[in-house]
Amino acid sequence: MIGDPSKVKHIEEEFAKRAYGKMIAIIASGIDKMKLSAKSVSVVLVGGGGILITGNDIEGVSNIIKPNNYPVANAMGASIAQVSGMFEKVFVLKSITRDNAIKTAKDTAVNEAIVVGANPSTVEIVDIEMYH
Repeated sequence: MIGDPSKVKHIEEEFAKRAYGKMIAIIASGIDKMKLSAKSVSVVLVGGGGILITGNDIEGVSNIIKPNNYPVANAMGASIAQVSGMFEKVFVLKSITRDNAIKTAKDTAVNEAIVVGANPSTVEIVDIEMYH
């Protein structure tokens, strides 16, 4: 059971069943438009509405996958998103070597990513911009 039944006791059961059926039909239609063939597919379900899907009653879907914390994910990308760190600074190379400036910038960017949740073992530098 989800929520407090007393909050919806005024809604007729038949109306709720029709609304649920319409919701399932809309979801099935959306999935069907994304499929590459007529075969049934596995679906990763995320977002607040996902909590309402209790069975596997969506036409064209063979399996429903609900990742951890799926009710609070607003998109698949959000549920598996990577984090990043960024560092911008102008170094005056009279007081630091070019190599040390680059190392400082890299280390700071990596630490920024780790602070916001990056796994230290998977952090990588993807871009460095230098101006002369």
